Parts: sequence; C-alpha cells; structure tokens
Amino acid sequence: MKNRPQQRAFTSVEIMIVVVIIGLLATFAIPTFKKIRSQSTFSMMRNDARQLGAGAQQYFLETGAIAISFTTSADGSLGSPMDEYVTKISQNYASVSETITEDGIFFLSHSGYNNGDPVYFTNEGALASVEP
Repeated sequence: MKNRPQQRAFTSVEIMIVVVIIGLLATFAIPTFKKIRSQSTFSMMRNDARQLGAGAQQYFLETGAIAISFTTSADGSLGSPMDEYVTKISQNYASVSETITEDGIFFLSHSGYNNGDPVYFTNEGALASVEP
C-alpha cells in the first residue's frame, strides 16, 4: 500500500487572524486614501483657478473690461467669452454662472471636494481668506 502525502489546510483560526489583519489595515488605509484624494482634488482646483484668473486678466487687458461672466459645466467646458482664453478645465465642477472682476474673488464648486461646497479663490488662484 502506498502512503499518500498528508494534505495541509488552513485552520479556521488562521483564516480568522488573516481577516482581522486585513480589516485593521483597511481601517487605516481608507481614511488616508480619502484624505489624499481630497488633497489631489483641491490641488486640481487651485490649478484651474490659476488658469481662470490668468484668462480673465488677459480678457481685461484686451478688452478694457473690469468683469467677465461665463459658465462652467460638468464636462470642463467654459462658456463664452472665457472659452477663448481657457480651453478647458477639469471635470465634475458644478454648472454655474460665474463672474470674475478685476480685483475680486470667485468660487469653484467641485463634487469631489468638501461635499461640493464652494471654495473661494483670488484672481491669482490663491485661496481666498474670506468669502465675498
């Protein structure tokens, strides 16, 4: 009679320990991931604000106007006349009408940051300290 090799299997205790370890790792990883994703979205918003501010300044120089009104849409396209100065911004912004004045503050509202609440920026793309 031939001896069969003994089969090894995981015990239920070993499997439970692995599940607990994975659960603990997820407990730490998920909040960190959300924080990093939120910071990334905010950086993208600051970059878009800089582009919009620079486009508005170019419009002011070319036309002599003191304000520019335009719309943003969820697909990143901009309404006239801003679309001549900034071709596209990131996606998932709230579709709103926006006005940028020569010395004013404007806002961007993104679904992936701060529950879609508006974030206020200066024309230079810096974070505004107060809402208008």
